[in-house]
Amino acid sequence: MVAVEKIEKHLVASIASGAIGYGDRFPSRSDLAEQFKTSLATVSSAFRRLSKEHSLEYVAGKGVYLTEKTSEKKLLTIGLIGPGASGYAAGQRHLDDQYWGAIAYHLLRHAGEYKCALLAVPETSEEPLDIDRIEGFGADCLISHSIPFLQKETVLELRRRGIPLVLGNRGGGELPLLGASYVDYDTANAYRGAVRQFHNCGHQRIACVLAETSDAAWKRWRDEFVLEGSELGLQYRYNDYTRVLTREEPHSEAEMQDFYMRETLALLDMPEPPTAIFYHTYTPLLEATLAAIADRGLVLGKDISVIGLINEGAEASSPISAYVQKPDMLAVKLIETAQKQVNDLHGVFQVDVPLAYIDKGSVGAK
Repeated sequence: MVAVEKIEKHLVASIASGAIGYGDRFPSRSDLAEQFKTSLATVSSAFRRLSKEHSLEYVAGKGVYLTEKTSEKKLLTIGLIGPGASGYAAGQRHLDDQYWGAIAYHLLRHAGEYKCALLAVPETSEEPLDIDRIEGFGADCLISHSIPFLQKETVLELRRRGIPLVLGNRGGGELPLLGASYVDYDTANAYRGAVRQFHNCGHQRIACVLAETSDAAWKRWRDEFVLEGSELGLQYRYNDYTRVLTREEPHSEAEMQDFYMRETLALLDMPEPPTAIFYHTYTPLLEATLAAIADRGLVLGKDISVIGLINEGAEASSPISAYVQKPDMLAVKLIETAQKQVNDLHGVFQVDVPLAYIDKGSVGAK
């Protein structure tokens, strides 16, 4: 057991000393540490509130574990990981105080409504995700945020066990799963990498619901993405699983929302619905999508294994994009959907706060 104040002290000191990296958006380590204090205040408040009903355990180099002291309820666990520990190890360090603050506030403010738990789950190229540990804790869904090197073995094992994977992203090109470029933030390249690698993981029906932007990346997407797909024997651009709202078709935000919802429902109504779905720019009305999945008797993790949400940084302020900016909201919606199917079901959240990186010699430390 460890006091919340000690966790705060370790985290702030690690940021200020450089043990935890920082992105270009922060001019100095001290500024980053200051930015985190607001988030930490929210986290601390939540810890103190939850610790009245939960056991709090801190494991050096691993993170903070919150578990219920007593419960006879059936639990639905949503796992949230990110940013990827391997990204830190490889030097791609992008910490976002708004991201962590959003997790702390929007997730933990539901503590009174849901049975909540936090679990730090790092993954690096050297340390595969411990799925046994997560599943043993009761995980039914894994929500990942910007894990650049999510291992193929992890994706395959999650699918084998029927644990769905939801991918979120807060900026164009930050979803370069297993091979896509991390340097140029090329969203089209991120899509190619994601689709290619999920195809390698056994997904044959991969849906992409996209709205093109004026960025040059999408010209390359038109020119190159289809070729990449063709090399895999898949015609993404023209097959039934790809829906594209082109720039030549003028569209407002409302029209884009309508496009996403209409095409998503059409995909779910196909005789063989996709096993993985990727969206771009304006996240669809997620609660309606999840409700539609449930209404059709489809099961996350079995019928649909992957939901990928990619958001361009320029759209960060969009209310639709809030689902990507605050991935914990996905967990809330998933739980709300699950509660319609299972009586007396409570949600247990797992969220990776950057405590896995705060000890000397741990992942991300210099």
